[in-house]
Amino acid sequence: MLKGKLQGYQVTLWKNDSQTISEQYNVSSDKMIIREMSMFEQFYISVVVFNSIGKTEVMKKQINTIAPLNPILHAGSDLNISCTLNISATYKSRNITWTTSFQPDTDRIDPSEIDILSDKVSMLRLQNLTMANYKYYCYLPNSLWHATTLHIGMAPTTKPTLNCFSTNIVDYWCEWSKIEFTNLRDTYIFEYKYETPDSLIFLNGSPWRTCPEYVGQFKCNVPLQDDDGNYFNPGTNHRIRVTVTNYLGNVSTQRSFNPDMAAIPFPPRIKKVERKKRSLEINVELQPDITHYKNTLRYQIRYCKNHTDDNWTEDSDDYRYYDTITISKLEPYTQYNLQARSQFKYREWSDWGPTYQGQIRENIVNDSRNSTDGTELHIVAPTKPILTCSSTDAVNYVCVWSKVEDTNLVETYIFEYEHKQG
Repeated sequence: MLKGKLQGYQVTLWKNDSQTISEQYNVSSDKMIIREMSMFEQFYISVVVFNSIGKTEVMKKQINTIAPLNPILHAGSDLNISCTLNISATYKSRNITWTTSFQPDTDRIDPSEIDILSDKVSMLRLQNLTMANYKYYCYLPNSLWHATTLHIGMAPTTKPTLNCFSTNIVDYWCEWSKIEFTNLRDTYIFEYKYETPDSLIFLNGSPWRTCPEYVGQFKCNVPLQDDDGNYFNPGTNHRIRVTVTNYLGNVSTQRSFNPDMAAIPFPPRIKKVERKKRSLEINVELQPDITHYKNTLRYQIRYCKNHTDDNWTEDSDDYRYYDTITISKLEPYTQYNLQARSQFKYREWSDWGPTYQGQIRENIVNDSRNSTDGTELHIVAPTKPILTCSSTDAVNYVCVWSKVEDTNLVETYIFEYEHKQG
């Protein structure tokens, strides 16, 4: 211990190659901030204390390096890690302890896996490393230590699946699958460019364009418009690819895609149904994402009686989005399920859209009959029921009628009679 009045500290910071990074004199506090340090590099520090009598070096880093520092390796690799002391260190390499935890007295590594290469170098031998993350520490008795983290993984090997879709010709999106687990950070990069015939020399060598809009890690939206909002090249084949890269390698999938030829609209909705006696007049709703090529859209309708979804009838005609579609020769007082689908002309049909229910107007029928005693009987129903009356004593009589066919509504049966003289 130095006697005399404390005047300050001298702090020196240097790298492994003995290059001095920072040197500060007359540091008056026992705590200071050094800003010249950067990530993933080894730095060394010494502190000298000054007082009115002289100076003394109170701390100098004993361990110089641990190497390799934070390596990334293939699963199954072997690795030697060395811990090297400073030339001026007071300890020897036999004083170094290797562990797998931050506590030097626990999780010590068996000495049989450690080689003493010199007074200054201790080496840890690791074999056939499995896919995981490991951390190793080399300690000296005064708890001075260095550490390295091992990332053991694999390069991508399986190509991701890649599929693209368009619902309006002028935009498309692509989705790809996640590859197998590699225990490393995998980066997915989507790119596209125009495929052009050799005759179009001015477009040959179209550069790869990176994804303009990632949606999460496995999807990219590609709007086919320039910076001024003008649409271009929707009918051109696009070469698309997704590349998966990590520290150990990469793999990619490529294919062609034509937004014009492959576009399938979203399933359309039925906007309005007008009820008639034996027909329904239907209007469809234009899909909201379609702003161009509207006139190439064609629509179809199919229908079936309610609760008979396995017995659809398709209207074979094709309609435009602004047409009124009429389904004729339907049964009265019957409820129908209706669905629509659409396609860009000569392209693939969309799925059928949501079900809309339409009801044909009821066609009420009146029927009257006379009883044997002259009483007039009157019944009102959707269709004519069979009415039968009988009497056993010429005073009282009983009338019964049949149930009408199912109308999918609540039927009310009204029986009336009127006595006529004579």
